[in-house]
Amino acid sequence: MLLCLYCFTQAEYYEIIQTAGPGHVIRHRQVITKALRDITGVSDIIWRVADVMRLEGLEEREAESSDDALDDVPQEDSEAVGDTQIMDRGIKYWVNGKSQKTGFYCDQRESRARVRELSAGKRVLDLCCYSGGFALNAAMGGAESVVAVDSSGPALDIARANATLNGVEGICRFEKADCAKFMKAAAAAGDLFDIVVLDPPKLAPTRGSLRKARHKYRTLNALAMRLVPPGGLLMTCSCSGAMTQSGEFVDVVKEASVQVRRDITLLRKAGAAPCHTVTHWSL
Repeated sequence: MLLCLYCFTQAEYYEIIQTAGPGHVIRHRQVITKALRDITGVSDIIWRVADVMRLEGLEEREAESSDDALDDVPQEDSEAVGDTQIMDRGIKYWVNGKSQKTGFYCDQRESRARVRELSAGKRVLDLCCYSGGFALNAAMGGAESVVAVDSSGPALDIARANATLNGVEGICRFEKADCAKFMKAAAAAGDLFDIVVLDPPKLAPTRGSLRKARHKYRTLNALAMRLVPPGGLLMTCSCSGAMTQSGEFVDVVKEASVQVRRDITLLRKAGAAPCHTVTHWSL
């Protein structure tokens, strides 16, 4: 994951949700499960099977040999508001362990905190907001107003519940829309936001899809830049490993700025929070 902030960008868990990726992790998950329970004392562990398991040729029957819960990649209708509550830096969230990823994007915790520090008195737009992580941090940081957009109705239900949980439902407005269409309409209406957060889903799942993803990232960033006034901030993100590891993401953002004739300054380049370790496979 790569995050760039442009100028113009202590958790308490009641259960552990292990996203199972490489085949060797799944094959040894009984050992891993025992270690997690022994070290943390948690009672519930939910295993989630990633698509990469099948790409590695691991048969599903190999993944089903454990007594621990093992769930496939979720469908949208599984994204109901969860009954598990967590806290990250003083903000409470409802989490559904059977929704996207682990139900909460822990990798963005440092970047959410940064948005919170910058949001006092600002108009903030959170695009692809999912359960409202950036939106809530902006509101808790004293934002004047926050608009959060996502194409998933169930995800927005969680986001609204989270806003109510933290008493900022009066500051946050949630809209169900395709983010590209929303940005085009907002630009046509002359809407501007002091801070725009653009955190789209994985657009380049493999290296083979990188070329097409470049175009999508360029288009989305160009649309986002039209909504940022001079001196405003754009926090733009990529969770596509193929894009991040290619080193092309910053160049794509530069191309977008040329497309819309905007001068930009790179203020900060960040990645996943320290709780996401870097293995030798990703170096």
